[in-house]
Amino acid sequence: MEIRKMLNDMKPHFLKACPSIDPERVVIVTESALRATPKLLNCNPRSILTAVLTCVQLGLEPDGVAQYAHLVPFKNTCKPIFGYRGLIRLALQHEDVLNFLPPQMVYTKDEFDPHLGTQPYIVHKPHWQGPRGDIVAGYAVAHLRSGDRPFVHMSIGDLEEVRDQALAKAFDKEDSPWTKHPVAMYHKTLARRLVKWLPSSAAAQTAVSLDELAEEGLSQAMHEENIAQTLDTIDLSGYAAPTDESPAAPAPAADAQSAAEMRDALRKAPAASPPAAASPASPAAEAPVPDMPPSSIMDGIPEVPAPTVPTQAPRAEPRLEPPPGQLFEDIPFDTTEPPD
Repeated sequence: MEIRKMLNDMKPHFLKACPSIDPERVVIVTESALRATPKLLNCNPRSILTAVLTCVQLGLEPDGVAQYAHLVPFKNTCKPIFGYRGLIRLALQHEDVLNFLPPQMVYTKDEFDPHLGTQPYIVHKPHWQGPRGDIVAGYAVAHLRSGDRPFVHMSIGDLEEVRDQALAKAFDKEDSPWTKHPVAMYHKTLARRLVKWLPSSAAAQTAVSLDELAEEGLSQAMHEENIAQTLDTIDLSGYAAPTDESPAAPAPAADAQSAAEMRDALRKAPAASPPAAASPASPAAEAPVPDMPPSSIMDGIPEVPAPTVPTQAPRAEPRLEPPPGQLFEDIPFDTTEPPD
């Protein structure tokens, strides 16, 4: 199967899903991802297109270099996995999120003092003189327009528990990102938990939901149904040379030319006489229309004068006050002057 042709056929759908994205660049970065992970070539082609189109809908390129999104094989299915940079980028799209600080790791020799309660805050002073020790915790902070600074923090035990659950459901533990890049996955876990508490956009919430489903080994079928209709327009069985039995869609220029020719033909064609109405109440309609040039058809039809409505004097509305001549005679008035 020609992967490039399959992706090129999806270019119009890429542009429709996200007008600000470059479809050609999406094809290039997707091919790079497939070359970097050869196991993706064993995945179902429909799942590859679904994963790529999902990333494009969220405005992220499946580029492992920028670490916004990744194409990861799960057995014979390709699923989109979003990096912490991609989650932060989506969270910043909301107008109330002014800043999203990169997640930080806390080491043994650092000074770390998180405070909760009515005025939560974090004190973190890294140890810069010599090795900092082992990772003991991590946290992520955001700045909101309201002035609040929500944050989440997790101990190393909590982070490792998330890692163990993901590895237990991973198809290939050796190629799992938790095995190759544990610190980056710690960062993403913190960012993903903070995004849940922020006034984030629908795209950010969708990315979090899909990422959790993929990490837990669950199906993303609910989201895949939304783009199934788009994928039905792409032939995934193979890409042979086009034949006469499979006509291609006309080009836009040909459509414009044929439309112009059709308009010219309609202008030159004689106008057809309207069929007579089969109504017994209108005998004049049974009379044949006389033959005459199309331009004077309306001139040959006698003009029916509009019915004249007899003018009537305006109807006098009932008046609430008496006639002018009886105003002071019929209505008593109190002429007593008020006291000073």
